[in-house]
Amino acid sequence: SIAYGLTNLRVKPTRSTTCCGWCQLPAMADIADPLPAQTHALPVKQREERGRALREAAKRGAHGDWTTASRDPIAILIEQDKMRLPELVIENCSSGGHRLEPSMLGRTAMSSFSDAHELVEIPLIAGNLHRLMLPRQSQIWAVLHRSDNEQRLIYSLAATFLGRMCLSGEVDRLTPKQWALVLRAQALYRQAAPIIKHGVSRRYGEMGESWRHPRGWQAMWRMATDAESALLVVHAFAGAPFSAGIPLPAGSWRIAERLDSSVTTDIAVEGSGMTLALKAEFSAQVLLLRRSRA
Repeated sequence: SIAYGLTNLRVKPTRSTTCCGWCQLPAMADIADPLPAQTHALPVKQREERGRALREAAKRGAHGDWTTASRDPIAILIEQDKMRLPELVIENCSSGGHRLEPSMLGRTAMSSFSDAHELVEIPLIAGNLHRLMLPRQSQIWAVLHRSDNEQRLIYSLAATFLGRMCLSGEVDRLTPKQWALVLRAQALYRQAAPIIKHGVSRRYGEMGESWRHPRGWQAMWRMATDAESALLVVHAFAGAPFSAGIPLPAGSWRIAERLDSSVTTDIAVEGSGMTLALKAEFSAQVLLLRRSRA
């Protein structure tokens, strides 16, 4: 569809006769800039040929030379989609080639943060992206399995608090106890959403030499814009148990809500600091903190 539409412009609107009911909607056809003929009903071979033709006509490496008269075809497509369907939420994703760069991030509502959906380095990747993109745009996938124990489920779910929570995997096969844990995580996420959306991040931790085989720990502190609440997401990697300290902003803080397991972390809040006793490798904890009022 994309390749055909960008290389074969039509003079007047024409509804597709080979597409699904969605593409028959007036909003998708009765416009001055018509919807191109849909190609997903064509043989795979023909679709491949059209895709190659598009890539040759608009090579990614040349986008730095594009001008107003010769712009990125994908950017043009996104702008046309927004015009046709203003309520459309667009995800920026293409299996690793999804362009986490300013122009695409500015045009789309969210981006899939990585293809490392089931790997233990997810918190490291997601934490690093706080420097590149807004957490509210960063889709962090928790791939859940029935075989996951409580510690592993929380490790995966906690990572989603570093961005936009997305669930995948064997969600439909989880036990009632496992699903109850997922619901707990979602309830806490809803409370933390304003902080994730508008807060300011600061990262603490000690990392090993390899991200693929992480050692040490990471703690991401995200302060709300009013400085009255904060979110803390802690992950322990290989090498636990050990203790870690995190400085706290001035004031008296209390833990309002938490997501953890019995084997993860002991926490002590004292004055201007917080001490974490990380008891288990590849464990995690999420804390929602609020300022205490005298």
